[in-house]
Amino acid sequence: MNRYAAAGIAQDAQRGRRVLVVSPDGRGTRTALDAIAARTPGAMVRRAKGSETVHVEGAGAVYFTTPRSDRGRGMSVDVVYLDDVTETPELRADLVPCLATSTVGELIR
Repeated sequence: MNRYAAAGIAQDAQRGRRVLVVSPDGRGTRTALDAIAARTPGAMVRRAKGSETVHVEGAGAVYFTTPRSDRGRGMSVDVVYLDDVTETPELRADLVPCLATSTVGELIR
């Protein structure tokens, strides 16, 4: 994850948006989590395998997943960010419903 994406995602969370970051693997998830947490002062960071989260109290949150895991099933988010992940029809079919209830509903590649 580059620093511009990490800064933008952290800013979205501070503004109250819920963001789902899809990284290619566990290593990518940890890198993204560290980059976003460093740019989100005062955030609560959860580093449990498969349930990584950066939560800004009274605002939004950043959730992390990989294409091999649950892919965000059952989640409702405002932004989905594909972090160096190849978008496939199956992945898109899993992620688009996550944005269905959002007034923003952004899918960022």
